[in-house]
Amino acid sequence: MEAAKSLPKPHRGVAGSGSSRLRDAGARVRGKTPTAIVSMADVVVLKYLRLKPTGGRGKVSGLLLARVRAGLPYAVVEELVASLGVPQKELARVLNIPVTTLSRRKKTGKLLADESDRVIRLARIGAQAEAMMAGDAPTARQWLTTPLEIFGAESPLQHCSTEVGAREVEQLIGRLRHGVFS
Repeated sequence: MEAAKSLPKPHRGVAGSGSSRLRDAGARVRGKTPTAIVSMADVVVLKYLRLKPTGGRGKVSGLLLARVRAGLPYAVVEELVASLGVPQKELARVLNIPVTTLSRRKKTGKLLADESDRVIRLARIGAQAEAMMAGDAPTARQWLTTPLEIFGAESPLQHCSTEVGAREVEQLIGRLRHGVFS
């Protein structure tokens, strides 16, 4: 098997570091109720996709759910392509949305609810990877697209094509951020 590429070490924790989109996310979550933590995660996803949250802090989680149910605007797909630095064709494969269907969604300007849900899942992974790398987006993109032995030589991005795979990637990110041997 080919030797693994040398990757930068992940950042342990995000308090006091990271990009302006993710700065101090950990500090704001400490001491909050589980509902506030869910809301904070949703705020990070909304910022990652460059969607403006509206309403009070307690309403953010419901806002994201309402947006997913109504269907996100197609522009979030383009934002995700830019954020992850992958071609749209590869993103379509990870989202399990045929390229022709994405073309139709571009014309209508809106995704269906199940497609929106998959976009949010992938945006959440992207935001977590970026936080793990202390806000260094290019390093996070490199990590997401590099095949890892732990995923059977699949990249974390490829592994996110299902909910189960995405949860495994989230768990790995959590272990790496907290220095747990994997």
